[in-house]
Amino acid sequence: MSGPDTKGTVDETTLPALKEAAIGQYEARFWSPDLNVPASKKYVADFEKKFGYTPSFYGAQSYDAIMLIDSAVRGTKGNLKDTQALVREMRKANYNSVRGKFQFNNNQHPIQDFYLLQAVKADNKDGVAMKILQKAFEKHQDAYHQDCKMKW
Repeated sequence: MSGPDTKGTVDETTLPALKEAAIGQYEARFWSPDLNVPASKKYVADFEKKFGYTPSFYGAQSYDAIMLIDSAVRGTKGNLKDTQALVREMRKANYNSVRGKFQFNNNQHPIQDFYLLQAVKADNKDGVAMKILQKAFEKHQDAYHQDCKMKW
């Protein structure tokens, strides 16, 4: 297994095992530990300090979800019985996302940027890291949002 011929997902969960075999592999996703967003930088630094390794985008997505829920609970001042208010606050997405500005589309899917990443040699314990090469999509909306019957 080596370079661009490697099959499967290459991310922060597999890099510790793949190490140099991952170098050259590409990945596309909405987040990477090297994303230049203040909330992301704080999340990565706090995570690495506490756990001693680099977080994956799965963790970043989970962290983002809990921060979204927290923003909605705060927006309702803790009144979770008012479910309509809770939904309104969730739709606002009034928090600092690790992805940058976060917003929902009409079909409840995020409108978000996507990045092309590549596994590269790095000065860390695994000797490899994912690096953003370029933004692949800006404010991407899923292909079926116009067909969605949901209304806000």
